[in-house]
Amino acid sequence: MEKSGQDNCRRVGHVKDASLQYCRREFMKRMGLATASAAVAGLGDVFAAPLISKGTPEFDFYRDRAMGCWLGAAIGDAMGGPVECQHYKRIERHYGDFTDFLPYKKPPGLLDLRPGYALYATPGSITDDTFIRLDLTRFYLHTEPPYTPAQLADYLLKHADFSNWWGQAVKVLRRIEQGQVSAEEAGLDHIQGGGGDADSIATNTASWLGAISGESVWPKKWRQNVQEANLIEVDLRKTLDDLLAVALKNGSVRTEKIMP
Repeated sequence: MEKSGQDNCRRVGHVKDASLQYCRREFMKRMGLATASAAVAGLGDVFAAPLISKGTPEFDFYRDRAMGCWLGAAIGDAMGGPVECQHYKRIERHYGDFTDFLPYKKPPGLLDLRPGYALYATPGSITDDTFIRLDLTRFYLHTEPPYTPAQLADYLLKHADFSNWWGQAVKVLRRIEQGQVSAEEAGLDHIQGGGGDADSIATNTASWLGAISGESVWPKKWRQNVQEANLIEVDLRKTLDDLLAVALKNGSVRTEKIMP
């Protein structure tokens, strides 16, 4: 049975105040709008700019920022996962100001290991946040442009492993599958809830920081840990390099605004 992260948090008594839920939802909404605005602002005449080639300073710069973003999201996910669904005061009381990956352990954690959350107790293990990103990445690796919402929905419904997904995200895809809404409009009126706990905030913040500052912003031991802890499921570095190869092939990466 598909179970949402929101249901998990409610079950352990994490979200009781409706105004708190609203504030978290607004925070994530504004973060999403900021991301979209930054992307649009950076486009300019990008498709009129020259393509970049592998082995050039431009490509190395771009790869460094892309890897920083990609690994940063996984690092934030793995660091926030063990304290998911917990109030910051509870995190402070039980974990203190931790500066490394924590094991998934209950108690003091509130959730059991399972598909749709984390699969392993090992410090550095990823959760559904990263598993969803991996399925989205595979869409680009195994399809051809032009990419459309309908094409994405169709691919995910056929190939994604929803057992490792957050249930609320799957609900939107099921609505498309059942013809209740088009892929283009599926997310416009869907109230997803959640999305404001330690895991989500850490993932979004870390991906931004990595994209701005590059891979070296993350301690080497963190990068190694999150890579090694999840090799059973995925080679994070290879997946990102495969995605960059597709971007180069499709002409999605150009010199415009790549280098500072």
